[in-house]
Amino acid sequence: MDASYIIYTGQSTPNIPITPGQDLQTILGHIDTAIATHNAAPDYTSYNLHCLRPTYTIATTQQFAESITDFLCTFNASYTTFSGTTYPAAISTLTTAINGLQNPALTYAPFSITSADGINTVWSKVFTGLTAMTTSIDPYTANWSTLSITPSHSVVTTWNNVITYLSGLATTIAGKQATIGTFDNSSNCLGGGSTDSITTTINLLRTYVCTLTGFNSGSITWGCVSSTSTLTGAINNIISKLSSVSNTYLSGVGTGLSSTSAGSCNGYTASIDTTWTGLYKAAVNSSDASGGTGDYLVNKFISSDSSLGIAVSGTHLDLTVLTSPNANKVKVNSSDSSADYLISKIQTTTSDWGVALTIAASGDNSHVVINPQIVNPSLFIQNMITTISSDSDLLTQFCALIKQCSSCNCDSPTGLTVTPTTI
Repeated sequence: MDASYIIYTGQSTPNIPITPGQDLQTILGHIDTAIATHNAAPDYTSYNLHCLRPTYTIATTQQFAESITDFLCTFNASYTTFSGTTYPAAISTLTTAINGLQNPALTYAPFSITSADGINTVWSKVFTGLTAMTTSIDPYTANWSTLSITPSHSVVTTWNNVITYLSGLATTIAGKQATIGTFDNSSNCLGGGSTDSITTTINLLRTYVCTLTGFNSGSITWGCVSSTSTLTGAINNIISKLSSVSNTYLSGVGTGLSSTSAGSCNGYTASIDTTWTGLYKAAVNSSDASGGTGDYLVNKFISSDSSLGIAVSGTHLDLTVLTSPNANKVKVNSSDSSADYLISKIQTTTSDWGVALTIAASGDNSHVVINPQIVNPSLFIQNMITTISSDSDLLTQFCALIKQCSSCNCDSPTGLTVTPTTI
């Protein structure tokens, strides 16, 4: 029967182009074509590919075969490198290490070990040396009888015996060490404490001695005393000169003074005639040659600016401050040779903080008013912030004040750049 006479009346198929109205011959041709071209790969997502799965994306038979081939090629290259290079090199290194163990090539003179000795010889010499060393450090032969310690061949036992002995000694001197080697330096020239240790006292002495001026004969003006390079010689020469002066160089001058020797090294006794008028006169200084004998005290006082009144009151002098311009003026210190009013003695200046002082008299001229003014606000703020930042206490107070702004709706400053300034 001719298949072209059989007509299909069913549903269309999505995978094979078969539609209603086609004859059987045509449908068989479509089925043959679909079978010939069908080459579906297995579902590799269900395969357990082990080490290949994280590395390759496998969806087709070709990808599967290529992945296996690539993995085997990589393994073959690694194996070839290991078996041909890495493993032989490791074996060679291990062989060298083993040979080194058999003959470590050590040299140690105390044990007579040489580089040619094998491992057995080295161990034998080490054992012999350690035996000799153990014998030499055996504590049993020490003279322990002086400390009443029982001797022992064991180092540990001997140390325990020593520790026991020291523990007893520590108990014996407990509480006494505080009075041993302490010094009261609180009231002497060292300026220490009342219970200074020996170390502290030595350090105080070292500091004190280092501050003492050494004897320098070249810095002394000897005058009538014979010069010498030693301190002992200088003292001897001074004593000799003082002895000579004491016994020789005091004599009466004029009618008001007489002198009498009091014996060797006792000097002279001087006597003054109370009726001598020159006795009650005074000289201003050694350059005062007025009358040869000075003058009475009342004549030695003058008021150069007429601000003092000078009068004799019985046996005393009365000095009275008079009303005068100079009495209302001041001096800065004893070196100030020019008195002036207080406002003229205070000068203004601009500090490194950008603050200046203005000086003026009060309205009634009874006070001096000092008014600080900020003449450089930027410099003042920079120095203030630098000072606050370098002082942890000030910084804490400043931060506490800033935090208070949250309750008074203060806005934080923005765009403020501060460059630290060295003061």
